[in-house]
Amino acid sequence: MKFGIQLLRNEATGEVMPAGTWLAAYDPNANAGRGHVQLTRNPGLAKRFDSHAEAWECYHQIATNRARRPDGRPNKPLTAFTISIERLE
Repeated sequence: MKFGIQLLRNEATGEVMPAGTWLAAYDPNANAGRGHVQLTRNPGLAKRFDSHAEAWECYHQIATNRARRPDGRPNKPLTAFTISIERLE
């Protein structure tokens, strides 16, 4: 069984993501540590994880080139989104 990360809302902008928006690729170090996400509406193209825990670890991945935000907290770019980890077929 594989898992994927479905993006529900961008908390930084307040944007509600279209239904069925999946994470296709993620680089936390892109854009000087602000991260880059590639999205898809096709669940077949979603980034796949072997376990729920592995998907959760990706969501909380810290950028290595900018490990701290200006407020001193860990820099986890993907946590700007509200997500749901779902089973993929």
